[in-house]
Amino acid sequence: MNEFEPIKYLNVVEENKIETLPLNPLMIASIVEQIEIDKEKFNLSSVKTIISGGWMDPTNASEKLINYCSSLKNFVNGYGMTEIVLVSHMIPLGMDKTDKRITKSVGRLLPGFEYKIVDCLSNEDLVSNKNYSPGTKGELRLRSASIMHGYLNDPILNKKAIDSDGWFHTGDIVYEDHDGFFFVLDRISNLIIVDGHQVWPTELEAILLLHPRVQEACVVGVKIKVNENFVDAPKAIVVLLKIDNEEENEETITLILKEILLFTNERLERRQQITGGIMSVDSLPKTPFGKIARGKVRGMFLKD
Repeated sequence: MNEFEPIKYLNVVEENKIETLPLNPLMIASIVEQIEIDKEKFNLSSVKTIISGGWMDPTNASEKLINYCSSLKNFVNGYGMTEIVLVSHMIPLGMDKTDKRITKSVGRLLPGFEYKIVDCLSNEDLVSNKNYSPGTKGELRLRSASIMHGYLNDPILNKKAIDSDGWFHTGDIVYEDHDGFFFVLDRISNLIIVDGHQVWPTELEAILLLHPRVQEACVVGVKIKVNENFVDAPKAIVVLLKIDNEEENEETITLILKEILLFTNERLERRQQITGGIMSVDSLPKTPFGKIARGKVRGMFLKD
């Protein structure tokens, strides 16, 4: 696959007055980064619709791109995967550009789909619980005629993916708001259990990214020793934003990391706090869609 070149892309959009842009999050971030270098150089006034994938954007690059597209009418975000065949959720067309849910949410459930939000530990259907309220987090499970029947020649994986009642286990942690907009929080595989409580890395990463010196952040679970016992704890791996003329040495970086850790933990509940430590790296590995490849991060930087 050829590397995405934002300058060429922006020039083609302007020269051909393109109205619809299908973009993944990595492309959006690259485009915004390029525009912010020279805001007068590019003209996106022809763009009326942007189509993107479904994930939380902690850098707010999507919001910035919307502001650069003066004629934009639709920012179409949605939720889907190969197993679903179609998308199960989508942002309504014509939604107000100032509503932050168009970039943070994957939209509302589409006709033809049923859903459940299930507790990751107890397997309880949270939506059917009389105490259920919007904002409750759990695994999204879907049922629809459009969902696959199974993986070819893999009965073990099929049993895990689709239960006896036909519910497909997405492996994604979600919550919904009072208006039925869904938000994807994380993957079940990233869950960190701290003192019996569920801690989600993306929530911690969002706080880390509020610090002005943090350019990128990834949180993973590690084992730490507490009172002669090994317990799970969150650890942060960050890419620091470089500042011109700043001397980069071990002592300076250590002080910056301590300040970032203090800043972050002050904004978290005690059970969420990053007690597994913090480290800085030059860059974090990404998937083709621009997401941080958490598994590779663990393999590259947290070897035993």
